[in-house]
Amino acid sequence: MDLDLWITKVKDGQHLSEDDLQLLCEYVKDILIEESNVQPVNSPVTVCGDIHGQFHDLMKLFQTGGHGDFVDRGYNSLEVFTILLLLKARYPANITLLRGNHESRQLTQVYGFYDECQRKYGNANAWRYCTDVFDYLTLSAIIDGTVLCVHGGLSPDVRTVDQIRVIDRNCEIPHEGPFCDLMWSDPEDIETWAVSPRGAGWLFGSRVTSEYNHINKLDLVCRAHQLVQEGLKYMFQDKGLVTVYGFYDECQRKYGNANAWRYCTDVFDYLTLSAIIDGTVLCVHGGLSPDVRTVDQIRVIDRNCEIPHEGPFCDLMWSDPEDIETWAVSPRGAGWLFGSRVTSEYNHINKLDLVCRAHQLVQEGLKYMFQDKGLVTVWSAPNYCYRCGNVASILSFNENMEKEVKFFTETEENNQMRGPRMGVPYFL
Repeated sequence: MDLDLWITKVKDGQHLSEDDLQLLCEYVKDILIEESNVQPVNSPVTVCGDIHGQFHDLMKLFQTGGHGDFVDRGYNSLEVFTILLLLKARYPANITLLRGNHESRQLTQVYGFYDECQRKYGNANAWRYCTDVFDYLTLSAIIDGTVLCVHGGLSPDVRTVDQIRVIDRNCEIPHEGPFCDLMWSDPEDIETWAVSPRGAGWLFGSRVTSEYNHINKLDLVCRAHQLVQEGLKYMFQDKGLVTVYGFYDECQRKYGNANAWRYCTDVFDYLTLSAIIDGTVLCVHGGLSPDVRTVDQIRVIDRNCEIPHEGPFCDLMWSDPEDIETWAVSPRGAGWLFGSRVTSEYNHINKLDLVCRAHQLVQEGLKYMFQDKGLVTVWSAPNYCYRCGNVASILSFNENMEKEVKFFTETEENNQMRGPRMGVPYFL
């Protein structure tokens, strides 16, 4: 491996070949496996927060000067993660990479990294190589024994730093427990603990933080995970915790606070879970559930809540059809893969002609599944994320339930919303 050549290549906007990326990932995994869950770091050191695929901002960060969430949302997650892997390989003792909540197979399939790898390499192999590395990333770092760096926050199940050291990190981020909390928790102006509106992790307060720092002889907990408009924000009277951040959120940017986000997300809990057209076409976002045999079972689900991590409500949102017969574990980490026999039996039991769903990008805009065409995926976001190049469709039914598909492409206004990409044509 010529790491210096590869670093120059990626900085110049070129991708590593698929074989070279695989080789790099395997090499870095061998380095990371030797690191502790609480990696000791000596000062002087610079701490940075969320990068989220913003490659040129990362380059500026290095000039300004890295905590987690390297991928998703930005346009160049692949370049960001590749350059960080290269720097880790080239200078293993000088850079520490912490896992964030977006270093997850589930989230990267939702927020763009999976699609980006597909687009840039023509297959999902690069995504698999990178997400395998996620499982080796360390969970925290401690600077001179007095500053704990972690992506999200504290956990009611973790009273001491030593308890972090014994967590099994070589896995997908769980939906609950100490590993999950370290990735997902947030500080709040409270005293102790509260349920997090994120649906994972906890809100933790001033007394929790000061007690944790006292027990572990820490001066500071340093974390990322939350947008702070000013880039850095100390919390609590004793300033025992600081949030370091470097990524924009739309509601924060347009309104200057999170109120709009709160108003909109409150509405989410009132949205219906499915619709049925003339009693014969079931419309649902994701797919079917092994816990839901009949449409009547959907009617009694309590929907006025955050989407759970498992169970029928979760499955209706997250499941995907697959070319199998029955059920399989979903690579998304939520919901299930379901097959032809499951779908045909569900349609027969409920006297349905069709299950109509979305949730998965289909380049052609609409795709029927299975021999009996008992399920269709309708995708209505053209050029998804302003970058996938797909067409979109809508499916119409007339008064006789005859179907008509209408395809469309992005509008000129949509096409012009590519601001962040126009300065980096070599990444397209």
